[in-house]
Amino acid sequence: MGQLDYKYPSRLYQAEDKRWYFKARNSQTVGPFHDIDEAERALRRHVSDCKVRSSLAVSMTWPRRWNLMRLARRAQPKHTKNANFVAN
Repeated sequence: MGQLDYKYPSRLYQAEDKRWYFKARNSQTVGPFHDIDEAERALRRHVSDCKVRSSLAVSMTWPRRWNLMRLARRAQPKHTKNANFVAN
C-alpha cells in the first residue's frame, strides 16, 4: 500500500470490504477504490474540481452596478418631504 501524504487523511478510510473510500462534503461517500493511492488521487481530483467550480461561481456574479434591485430602486420616483406638495 502507498503512503498517505494527503493533507486531509481523516477523509480517507478502508471499509470492511477492504476497499478504500473518502468522505466528501455533506457526508457523501465516494468510492470504492482498489488501493489508497487511487483513493487519494480521486480525493485530490475532487478537491481540485470543487475549487474550480467555486472560482467559476464567484467570477460569474453580477457586477454591483447591474444589481436588478438596485436598478429598480433608482428608477422609482424620489419622495419629497411635503407629501401634499403639487408641482404646477
